[in-house]
Amino acid sequence: MVMQYHQTSSIFASSMFTQAKPVDSQNLALSPTYQRGAASLVFVFLVSMVVIATTSEAFNTVKKTQEVGTAINAMSHAESATLTAAEAFRLHLISLDSQNIKTLSSTITIDMEPIYGSMTAENIVVLETSPDVFQIDTTFVNMHAAARSSAKLQVVYHAEIATPAPPGWPTSATVNFSGDLNINGGIELLNDGEAVDLIVDGDVDIGGVSVNPINELRSSGKVTIGSRVFIDSILADDDVELANTQSNLVRTMGDFRATGDASITTVQANGDIEIQASGRFENVSTLQNIIITSGGGGQGFLLAGEDIDAVSTGSIDSANAVGDIAFGNWYRVNNAVSMQDITCTSRYWTLTDNLSANGSLINCPESNGSLNASSGASNTVVPPAAVTPVSLHTPSIDVWSLRDEVNYFVEYDTSNRRIKVTVKSVNGLVDDAEYTLATFRVSGAPYLDYLCSIENSSGQCTSPSTPTLPLCFGQSLYNDCIRYNTGTNTFTVNPNQTAPGVMFFDGNISMGNGHSITTILASGNITTNGQFEHWAANRGGYEKICQAEASHTNGGVQARYNEAYSTHFPTNLCDIDTSSYIPTRTGNIGLAAGGVNPDLDINPDQMYTGGDIDLGASTDIVGAVLAGNILSTTGQVVIQGAVSAGAFGDERSGKHSLGNSTTIDFSDFGDFKPLELPDMEPLAPPAPAVTTVGVLWSRPL
Repeated sequence: MVMQYHQTSSIFASSMFTQAKPVDSQNLALSPTYQRGAASLVFVFLVSMVVIATTSEAFNTVKKTQEVGTAINAMSHAESATLTAAEAFRLHLISLDSQNIKTLSSTITIDMEPIYGSMTAENIVVLETSPDVFQIDTTFVNMHAAARSSAKLQVVYHAEIATPAPPGWPTSATVNFSGDLNINGGIELLNDGEAVDLIVDGDVDIGGVSVNPINELRSSGKVTIGSRVFIDSILADDDVELANTQSNLVRTMGDFRATGDASITTVQANGDIEIQASGRFENVSTLQNIIITSGGGGQGFLLAGEDIDAVSTGSIDSANAVGDIAFGNWYRVNNAVSMQDITCTSRYWTLTDNLSANGSLINCPESNGSLNASSGASNTVVPPAAVTPVSLHTPSIDVWSLRDEVNYFVEYDTSNRRIKVTVKSVNGLVDDAEYTLATFRVSGAPYLDYLCSIENSSGQCTSPSTPTLPLCFGQSLYNDCIRYNTGTNTFTVNPNQTAPGVMFFDGNISMGNGHSITTILASGNITTNGQFEHWAANRGGYEKICQAEASHTNGGVQARYNEAYSTHFPTNLCDIDTSSYIPTRTGNIGLAAGGVNPDLDINPDQMYTGGDIDLGASTDIVGAVLAGNILSTTGQVVIQGAVSAGAFGDERSGKHSLGNSTTIDFSDFGDFKPLELPDMEPLAPPAPAVTTVGVLWSRPL
């Protein structure tokens, strides 16, 4: 047994170390060799025992490590699932409005894929820290049966509900158009010495005009200017083309092109920039190419996301391109850096200080005492940030939303073929009382266009028995002031003066010669074609609106005007007890046209109608001009007040046009405030509330 074990051990040992030599079995017990063999046997035995023990311990360690790893994997899977649930719950909160957040259940089951385990959001507590601002405390619990593990995660969210306000009127002096705008003629924009903003949701074409300084021009379309004008900044979503224009900043998402003696301090574009102008361009950057072909101009800093091709210029301070740079003439270039190649006009060109290209220098001078010329460089040229869309909106223009503020609602009654007037907030008259316009005869003298309750078959008014209140006065006592054309649904008005207050015409209006101190609204279109002077109600103030001071009327009408309107004044605008005028935002409107008739019997599809305003001949308006569709000026026009056109009509009659001689002035006059206009009902559904949700803190439990 001993030998058998010895042999076996010797075989095992020889495999680990070296094979044992044969020994003399006859002298084992007595010789030193035998003694050495016995010692070797004991050593091998001990080594074998150590190896066996170590191997067994290693197997146990591996087994324990596998069990711990399996447990850690299970826990990690459960915990990662709670993180997934926390993000899913945050996205769910974003979809909720204020009321739904307030009424969250205390426990919610989160439906997730089976691989994530069974997930619930528990102990949900909602705290409204301020209106529409919340903290939501939630504990996510995951029971993972397959992994035989569980995990908890507490998360506190911060949520804010923001409801965008409907587009209101600009608070600065702004001319606002929706749709394409063409400007030709002598245009003046006045604001007590300050510049005016021009906002156009469409293309802008300003050609051959003399326009005083514009502060900012914003356009969602293309901007083309062919005049020697100054505009502080031009922001456009499409191409910009300027001839002879001066500006501090041009920013466009499209291409930019300058000709003539245009001069721009800073140009930023997403498309190609082409400079053919002789002016100075201080900072020019684009995501694409810069092409310079001007002869006498000069450029400061150039940055191109692609190539720079400077065919001809006065000078360049610094040219930097991600692509190639090419110089085509003998002009001064202080510095040029390219991540590709630089091509020069001649190897003998000396008007440069630094040329550095990652690629090659082609036809360029070599380095000398004053020039550093290097190819194979490692330049990094970072292209500019992209230009983003401009921010603009056009406020709603809907005269029907102002119906409750109207003192005289004028329409044509087809049943008796007469002009009908409904009154409201007029002293001495019953609200919503209806009248027709008729003629009185008193001692042979005519009283035309008076409010009448009953008239005879001859069209003479019998009630009231004496003339009380006219809708308007003609140019003399023997001229009417208003007529109606059934074929065109048009009221033609030639007033010496109109009833003070707010007047609504359900149809089109054609204004001829005359005067008016009345805010005029029309459901259709408005044209002026004579010598017309018009004041908004607020411009009239207490004396003219409430006391009927008649110095602005001619001699034959003055007495009748004062007698009628000093008694029948608009009660919503006049405080007689305190002898004061009550200005309203609607009272700052001179002319407004277009809207959606809310009567479903008349307008079942709720279509927008009217809205065109055409100001011709000689028109002087103190009050805002608001065209729901298209605005055009074709005469000698002065507007003292805000100007806006919405292009809300289903069929546009063309581009907005400011022509001939047009002056827009934003000056204040007492109770008249040109920038304070009524918020009309939005023509589109209101913008939905926006919920933002972030994590304040979280911790595993």
